Amino acid sequence: MLGNLWQGEETIPERNSAMEELLLREEEVRQALKISRTSLWRLVRSGQLPVVRIGRSLRFSNDVVRAWVADQVEMTNESNRTQAPRR
Repeated sequence: MLGNLWQGEETIPERNSAMEELLLREEEVRQALKISRTSLWRLVRSGQLPVVRIGRSLRFSNDVVRAWVADQVEMTNESNRTQAPRR
């Protein structure tokens, strides 16, 4: 999707749910979240980010990853609201 922007197109393509992948590989999740492999597997082991097993392969639900990110943003926003202002 973003490749179109780099090829000279000036508009951002609309999100097409029919074409969006349901499951992501480890590398795709790490790149999207900009975290290390160790950090990703720490989230998996702690149960914060569940995986889908397909045979011997592990995949991550696109919807679950998006929801996890939204939860992290919300928790950060709530934390910032409850902290006393710095002087």
